[in-house]
Amino acid sequence: MEHTAAISSVLTPLLLAVIGVLVAVLIWLGKRMHEKIDALTVHRESCLRYFVDRNSNAADHEEFYKRTNNHETRLTLLESQRGLRGVERS
Repeated sequence: MEHTAAISSVLTPLLLAVIGVLVAVLIWLGKRMHEKIDALTVHRESCLRYFVDRNSNAADHEEFYKRTNNHETRLTLLESQRGLRGVERS
């Protein structure tokens, strides 16, 4: 019985210390995750406010599509010309 009491008197505080450290680590991780979620929420809100201007956003998209369509047309034309030249050589 004396050994059991001695083991209990040593292991109980050690076990409580380990549990305390684990709880502290979980609280610290939870705090960091909460801060990151807050930062992402702020970023999301600023993005939403920025993209709310649909007229400007639509004009930017129209300009982008106009340029990419122009490039696609030019590439298709070049590829078709090279394809025709390749057929003539054969």
